[in-house]
Amino acid sequence: MSDEIPVGSPPAPPGRHAAPGGWYADPTDPARERYWDGWQWSRQTRPAERSAKRPQPRTGSVRGAAPQARSGTSPLDERLAGWWHRAGAAVIDGVILFVVVTAILSPLYLEIGERMMPEIREMFAQALSGGQPSQLRPEELMSQRESMIILVISVVAGLAYHAVFLKWRGATPGKLITGLRVVSAGAPPGAPASDAPEAVPGGALTWRQSLSRAMIWVFPGQATCLWPVRIVDIILPLTDPHKRALHDRMAGTRVIRR
Repeated sequence: MSDEIPVGSPPAPPGRHAAPGGWYADPTDPARERYWDGWQWSRQTRPAERSAKRPQPRTGSVRGAAPQARSGTSPLDERLAGWWHRAGAAVIDGVILFVVVTAILSPLYLEIGERMMPEIREMFAQALSGGQPSQLRPEELMSQRESMIILVISVVAGLAYHAVFLKWRGATPGKLITGLRVVSAGAPPGAPASDAPEAVPGGALTWRQSLSRAMIWVFPGQATCLWPVRIVDIILPLTDPHKRALHDRMAGTRVIRR
């Protein structure tokens, strides 16, 4: 048995995004069959049954690319994720990231909190005595260095969370929970020719696509001046015919139902 998993995929039945799991002719050896698990070739092989008529796999495809349906409608369009499912996934991812970043920065937050306690006690004392409480000015309680540390860790954690999960699993934990998957819609704009063969429609994301998608989603959430970009990014799937957000357009991706 060869340890090398072949490229290519069996043709999909009409109306399906990928061929169902089963035994198909091995693209590397016509004398045997190889098991297709519904998403990619496995290492399981067996002697071919000469009498059975089995669909022939397409050659020349790229490893990780999903089989394409033969219907007139694109299989990606048939399985596009709805806005509410995407919003639910974003909320779950936001909660997970908040917990992770808070845990990482907890020593710094405790230090800032201890520094703020005298000011808070004074405000309560002034309010109880009927006076006007003094206003807390965060810039006096948090140094620029501390603000920069919080910003850098938040950005790095967000980029690592989204980019690594998109490349590794094709979805963030929020999308896995809500039954969504991010696939390539083709080579993103400006991608070098070396990336084009890998960024096939319906296939796994390249590192370039994963990082581009993560950056366009994470950076606007960390800077007040970029919030309009985040708002446009959130609303765009409601008006786009392919339900693409801004980060989908820039990275060349689509979000589909698993």
